[in-house]
Amino acid sequence: MSLNSAILAPIQVRGVVCLSGAPFDSLLTRIISNNEVKSFADMKKDLSIFVYHGIRDDVIPYSYAKEKYEGMIESGFKKLEFYYDLKLDHSISFKEIRAVRYFLAKLMK
Repeated sequence: MSLNSAILAPIQVRGVVCLSGAPFDSLLTRIISNNEVKSFADMKKDLSIFVYHGIRDDVIPYSYAKEKYEGMIESGFKKLEFYYDLKLDHSISFKEIRAVRYFLAKLMK
């Protein structure tokens, strides 16, 4: 949900953190098929995106999320960092918090 908000927001944001989630299919479809939304999304392709997902997530399966984020990379989102955790389910870990902290620190420089 944070990613969809960042892409469709009328303002430019520097970065977005996505934890145990995936972009909505409707957003990806709109970016691909609607020229107005596509051009709007094109303006956001420099958005720094941090993704962290657990392999054991049974709410939003890792394979589904990975496929969606790979689609975003293929459509030109070049600052997307995708990390996964072999032991994590649909929750959060200290390792994940440290990674988010590092990502946010890079954005603030």
